[in-house]
Amino acid sequence: MLNRFVIDSFNSHQPYFYLLILERNNINIYQNYDKALILSRSSDVQYQMLKVHEMHQGTENISFKIELPNGITGVITPVDSVLIIPKIRQQVKIDTAASIENELNNHLDIEYEFFEKNRNKVVYSDQYVVFNNKIYETLILVDEIIGFVEPGNIHRMHARKSEFKIIKEATAHKNSGMTQPYKLFKVSDKSFKSMYIMPSENKIRFKYKNTSLWIDIDATDFEEVIKEKEFNSLNELIIDSILYQYQLQVENYHTYYSKIINEELRGN
Repeated sequence: MLNRFVIDSFNSHQPYFYLLILERNNINIYQNYDKALILSRSSDVQYQMLKVHEMHQGTENISFKIELPNGITGVITPVDSVLIIPKIRQQVKIDTAASIENELNNHLDIEYEFFEKNRNKVVYSDQYVVFNNKIYETLILVDEIIGFVEPGNIHRMHARKSEFKIIKEATAHKNSGMTQPYKLFKVSDKSFKSMYIMPSENKIRFKYKNTSLWIDIDATDFEEVIKEKEFNSLNELIIDSILYQYQLQVENYHTYYSKIINEELRGN
């Protein structure tokens, strides 16, 4: 259940959240929350992704004011539809023990054979998806969605450019799964620079002679502690997305005005 602070924050800031309409049974879309006038039916917008303008927490369910294809807003209380929440884009890896079969993948008819074929690759996550009160992350390979998993089933890569040294003899691998040995590194004073850290798997990615390699953190003197975000509820997740989108908006404004100022200066 969403708390009042979260609902008010969403309704006042109006971040970009979307509802993917995937109702198994036809349901009404009303003009207002009082459900006095029917504007449309879910079958009219089935398989469409519609912008969410407002949220309303009822006694048991959440209702959304969505923008219909004709530009009019209507209210829907979804049963099977999927809420899509943008998040910071991250490179991630699926846990080897995680099951890729879940309610959402079944609901969206995800091709499990293709998902299984690519599950050991480093992929991107840039959306949270809420379905049946469960939170999932969208996994993208190049520009194609391969499936959805719960946040606890992925390992996140954090971009870090920090120098480190090898303090314990260890083999570096060409893949994050550490199954493609490339070179045995011995203890030395030579400095390397990290590219990414995967704290949950205790690994560092770095470049050696134009080749990206992975090595165990325990074999290095890397000491930086990286805190990973853990969301315990939909309330926390929504607030995080609001803050992320606001920060992105500020950065875009800064880039835009910097460009204008530079053009003015060049003109003078």
